[in-house]
Amino acid sequence: MLSWPSMLADMHGRLRALAMLACMGWLGGAVQAADYSGPLFDAHLHYNEEAQAPHLLADVLSRMQRNGVKAIIANSRPNDGTKALASSPQTRQAGVTVVPFVRLYRNRADYDN
Repeated sequence: MLSWPSMLADMHGRLRALAMLACMGWLGGAVQAADYSGPLFDAHLHYNEEAQAPHLLADVLSRMQRNGVKAIIANSRPNDGTKALASSPQTRQAGVTVVPFVRLYRNRADYDN
């Protein structure tokens, strides 16, 4: 059973979230995002084995350059795609920094383990 102070804190949090959503809806037509042309960070890039054949490393890096992506957190299944992105001289030449994120899954069958 929740105590009175915790129920008040929970209600306060819900009311605050509701008020923020209402303000966002009310201001929605008046607020416009500013143009941004700075560097981008891709915080979740999958380079799984299915993606590697249709999107070779040179293609992937070219897309990143065209779109201003300067850094990524990369993961893949298996980890070979991540290793290729992180260790390639092409990646450094493209001006992209890779933060490797090692996955536990070697293949789709590992999802069931």
